[in-house]
Amino acid sequence: MTSGPAPYLWRHLRELLLEGGHVGPIDDFTADYLGLSPGEALARLQRGDPTWEAMVPAPVAEAIKRRQLFR
Repeated sequence: MTSGPAPYLWRHLRELLLEGGHVGPIDDFTADYLGLSPGEALARLQRGDPTWEAMVPAPVAEAIKRRQLFR
């Protein structure tokens, strides 16, 4: 069974991307969202539990409701 490339290969890829300026730190984020589970938000949405809206940014909740996604 193969689990993918060795960890050292990922480290080299990360370093290459960082050095080339292709990735960088995310400085502007909402720390409150870090502990939230996308799977739990989806499960709540699908069972009609309105608390899912507090688990995503307001513009995302608005778009999901407006487009009637995940129904």
